Amino acid sequence: MSGVASVFLGFIGLGTVFCFRFPSLLTMPELRELYPIPWIRALLHLVLVTAFIMGAISVWLRYNKALGLAGIGMVLIAAKDQVDTIARHFAQIGQKFFFIGNVVKGTGKVVYDAPPTGFPSWIE
Repeated sequence: MSGVASVFLGFIGLGTVFCFRFPSLLTMPELRELYPIPWIRALLHLVLVTAFIMGAISVWLRYNKALGLAGIGMVLIAAKDQVDTIARHFAQIGQKFFFIGNVVKGTGKVVYDAPPTGFPSWIE
């Protein structure tokens, strides 16, 4: 039972991550304004954590570990995408503070690289 729950929740979480990643293809623009994104992200986090725990229980208790490993695999794929997004945000914040720190210190050596281009507009 925990293996099936893990696969189901992992599939739901992975689908939600794809909706965040490709909003123009997988969501409706009229409805995007209606639902609160922070609440959806918090619910996504809860779903991914629950799916991972259920998968770990399934791997631990069952002889056939395929369902548990499939659920954990989907969670790890979804979490990797979310972690990459968060890491890009922190990298941009770090670059801004590095730039401000060099300007305030007056070192004269200001090395500032703009964030890489090609990110979807909803990330920035």
